[in-house]
Amino acid sequence: MFYGVCREQEKNKESFQMKLDGVYNPLNDIISWLTTCMEEMKQDIARIQHATDVAQSYTRELVEIQSYIARRPEASSSIDRCNNKSTDIHHQISVDNATNRGRLVPPMTSDISDTHYHGKEISADTYATLRRHQFNLESLEERLQRMENTAATMTEKWRRGDEAMRDFSGT
Repeated sequence: MFYGVCREQEKNKESFQMKLDGVYNPLNDIISWLTTCMEEMKQDIARIQHATDVAQSYTRELVEIQSYIARRPEASSSIDRCNNKSTDIHHQISVDNATNRGRLVPPMTSDISDTHYHGKEISADTYATLRRHQFNLESLEERLQRMENTAATMTEKWRRGDEAMRDFSGT
């Protein structure tokens, strides 16, 4: 029986201590919550910075592809540049070149004239994505700064409350 009473006494003591902490030290809970929020925001900022770095690497690759396309000989304005056709060459007709092929399988053609526009379109999309990530970073930085300011204010209030309690208790 004695041990049962002692155990209940210990449970009540812990419960009482938690209530005291909640009444006299509410700032502990607020500061730990703010610290947790700040850590989460720092992780969010790191993720967004990583995404921005990836977008920048895509932009660099896109620029390299555009410069490669511009340097290709097929992009030349001369129509006879790569054609050394002779009238002596005779092509044999094969099954692949039969007239039914056009009806069964549409021929694949490559239109190089649209490549430059497509590159600009990809570049614009990448730039828009980059701007969106930059905006998200800026808003997260503002939120983090507000949280840090709030934490500093709460710490100052806590310090003043502790001083007032010490003065009141005469310690």
